[in-house]
Amino acid sequence: MQLSPSDSFDFEAPTRGAKRPKLTLLAQAQNAQKGISVSPVAATSGEEETDFGNLSGPSIWIDTETVRDYYAHWIDDCAAECQSPRTIEAKRDTLEKFVWFLDREKSKRVSLFEIRRFLTHAKNGHTGPLGRWDSNTPRSFKPVGGRAVQLYFIYLRGFFAWLVECELARANPLEGKKQPKAAKNHISPFAIEEVAALLNAVPRGLNRARNEAIIYFLLDTGVRVSELCSLRVDEVDLARRVAVVTGKGNKTREVWFGPDTSRVLRKYLSKHPRQADARLFYSARPDNPLDGITPTALQHTLKRLGEVAGISTRRVSPHTFRHTFATEFIRSGGTPKALQMLLGHEDMTMTYKYVTLADADAAEQHRQHSPARLLRTKGKKK
Repeated sequence: MQLSPSDSFDFEAPTRGAKRPKLTLLAQAQNAQKGISVSPVAATSGEEETDFGNLSGPSIWIDTETVRDYYAHWIDDCAAECQSPRTIEAKRDTLEKFVWFLDREKSKRVSLFEIRRFLTHAKNGHTGPLGRWDSNTPRSFKPVGGRAVQLYFIYLRGFFAWLVECELARANPLEGKKQPKAAKNHISPFAIEEVAALLNAVPRGLNRARNEAIIYFLLDTGVRVSELCSLRVDEVDLARRVAVVTGKGNKTREVWFGPDTSRVLRKYLSKHPRQADARLFYSARPDNPLDGITPTALQHTLKRLGEVAGISTRRVSPHTFRHTFATEFIRSGGTPKALQMLLGHEDMTMTYKYVTLADADAAEQHRQHSPARLLRTKGKKK
């Protein structure tokens, strides 16, 4: 596939003469004693012509064998830091794809050039004859969003930083580089009528009580899909109407729900009793009776319900319920600080997006129901 400059990702070139950390003689001796081959890191001041245009400035590179030999150790370190299973799997998937790409390109070293080509393949690889990653699957022929490519960059930068920290490389090729831009997703929450339509679309059968309870819980708490799927029965207090969920970074927080959601949950558990240490929402095809519904299965379930309900103007997904909870919370008078705590945001940046949306809604409501406008349209003398 021919790559053009317009399809590539631009990063700033490193500053000439920048100092780089060097391996100490002791570290080199220890690594040699252990049989560890430390990758060479080259620094050249010439200009390098690539498919992405003219790259000026020194080039930092790491031996491909170092990437192949040590990425699994980085994944182990991430697990030791108690990162979430989904994050660890995403990092593993990124590095496996990166190593596959280096092998396909027969690259003996990793520099900014190889990284750019990898990110461009991630973005445009679906147009190739075998699809992205040459996997020849239906999904490999579909484009990915900018956020996915952005995460590839972030994970690679983290891995290279780990190599430097472990003295397996002298410098990080992505240090100081700006990550690819991802288009900001437009927040489009459900109308309450659409949530009612989803509930009406739940078919009668074995999973009806579970699916209704999931919809109520998502709407009333705004939890992430991973938080709902990992929630255990013993982490839910129906009497106090509170649940303890585990969010990003394995951080726990309390989320509350109302009496209607509590009633639906009681009904569900009376029909489908679960052990205290089992996942709250069971899997329809469990390998273990304690297993719960997976994020993928939940997303497919909601998508099917959305099709039956005839909802086509917005995505029907667990995250749309999260948007709906947040915007309705603000519209009803909830404070931004309380919303931040309920959603598990580390800072107010994301929270204020919902506040902005609610403010825009208030402006539209005022345009429709302005007292002065009502005076003009209804109060005129005949």
